[in-house]
Amino acid sequence: MLNVERLRVLREVVRAGSISGAARALAYTPSAVSQQLAKLEREIGAALLVRSSRGVRPTEAGDALARRADDILGRLADAEAEARELGGRPRALHLGSFPTAGASILPPALQSLARTHPEVEVRVEQLDPLEALARLGAGELDLALLYEYEHVPLPADARVELTPLFVEPLRVVVRADHPAARATQVVLAELADETWLSSSTRSSCHPFTERACAAAGFHPHIGLGFDDYTAMQALVAAGMGVAFAPDSALQRPHPGVAIRPVAFRGPTRQISAAVQVAASPHPGRDALLAGLVAASRADDDALAAAT
Repeated sequence: MLNVERLRVLREVVRAGSISGAARALAYTPSAVSQQLAKLEREIGAALLVRSSRGVRPTEAGDALARRADDILGRLADAEAEARELGGRPRALHLGSFPTAGASILPPALQSLARTHPEVEVRVEQLDPLEALARLGAGELDLALLYEYEHVPLPADARVELTPLFVEPLRVVVRADHPAARATQVVLAELADETWLSSSTRSSCHPFTERACAAAGFHPHIGLGFDDYTAMQALVAAGMGVAFAPDSALQRPHPGVAIRPVAFRGPTRQISAAVQVAASPHPGRDALLAGLVAASRADDDALAAAT
């Protein structure tokens, strides 16, 4: 019989298009992902992936098995939920979230949920919005926090309902001794000759950088990639380039960088909460959504008072 966890690994690799991307999504090491895939291929007796310098793609057998894995894992989640409910215990609330949400609206919303629904167990996964949207539509998540850049909208999905929370500005991060650091606002066109750093994950950050700069009248040279905004700030401080970053990712500025707003209405991203339209009732989902809305309003009020 096939191992369920190995099916999960295969599905994530096919989704991510790379071993490293699947490892990040699963909180595994790339080596552990490769080992699980090798065991699964031995169990099947066929190659499941084709590897290349650009990543991996499924063979015909791998694609078929990955599609079956979606159905199998969904049925297992339904079985777990039913068993928990019959046993008098509510099923866990599965939340997909991007990392910087943990620095703003997520903590107060979770605190509020713990006060009103202490019986609800919450499981949080850090996911790129595209992956979170797909998993929410498939019924694998109960709620997702998403961001959507104005130049890179998320794909429409009739299975999902979005609740807008707040709009977050994007800042430019430059080295502390960069000429732009002396300005109170940065004109993007003045950074046309710079090397731009961008996300090295599957997120929409990379196309956002290209399109935001294109809207300012130039095509950016994209240099090194980064996996998180702490690494990005360190790369900027080392003189490796300049970058965009949202406010929520800049709560702890690196001493070697300067953070400046963009002149003439800078770029933004929309933060939203999403639920599945046809989702079954959950005792904590609506409460958590209400907590996120309240937390976002508190953030907006604080920003208005500061300005």
